[in-house]
Amino acid sequence: MKILKGTIIGAITFFFIGGIIYGLLLSNFIAANSDSNAFRPMEELIWWAAILTNLVLGLFFTLGLYWSGAKRVADGIKTGALFGLILTLYMDLRLLHLNGQ
Repeated sequence: MKILKGTIIGAITFFFIGGIIYGLLLSNFIAANSDSNAFRPMEELIWWAAILTNLVLGLFFTLGLYWSGAKRVADGIKTGALFGLILTLYMDLRLLHLNGQ
């Protein structure tokens, strides 16, 4: 039950934080500096994919916190930050590799 609850809460959090960061704050920058494969206007957003993506990301972090045995908020922040850093490095380095830059 804890994993399900953490996954749902994490998905909702990622959905709203992503909406604020990418949908509001960086939308003009992303639209001007990427192609249609990386950025879709809100009218063309595939909602089921956005929801499923956030659920998977919420599950990823929830399982990481669960398996790490984090009991305190500070433990969760450390583990979540480490997972986030590793995941971000993976995605950024993979894009560099694929784009040949």
